[in-house]
Amino acid sequence: MVKPGYKQTEIGVIPEDWDIKSLQDIVVSPLSYGVNAPAVPYDSNLYRYIRITDITEDGHYSKEDEVSVNILDGEKYCLCKGDILLARTGASTGKTYLYRTQDGKLVYAGFLIRASVDVDNYNPFYSMFLRNFILKDIRTGCLLCRLEVDSLVLMAKNIHPICCPFRK
Repeated sequence: MVKPGYKQTEIGVIPEDWDIKSLQDIVVSPLSYGVNAPAVPYDSNLYRYIRITDITEDGHYSKEDEVSVNILDGEKYCLCKGDILLARTGASTGKTYLYRTQDGKLVYAGFLIRASVDVDNYNPFYSMFLRNFILKDIRTGCLLCRLEVDSLVLMAKNIHPICCPFRK
């Protein structure tokens, strides 16, 4: 028996006002790679650069070793509210980061993939639960040790569903 205010779904019992969506259903633009440029020593006149190594195991941005990137078209690589970064290569494949405005203006590096969540309809915090499924699949050998935008788009159509509260 399901408690009042909850409903039974294919992934279990969830609040009535939540829905089950795939990654593909909650992003507002195509998944994209970051800028392919080397890091330079931190300079407040340049863009601050986020790399795989700047993402902690628990999905936060580490300011421990801040660096910059010297590029002209940095605005198109700047993170916005609702952006999630996924590491796409090496031992960190699948590591994720949810952009927080308090982390400041950040440009993301080329070994990261950006997924921009529809923040008008979904809370991107909940889409971070997706990271557990991605990490589980990657680290148990269900995927190659390298994510590409195309393979992630394919996976987004079939990946385990995630819970998302509606924004009313």
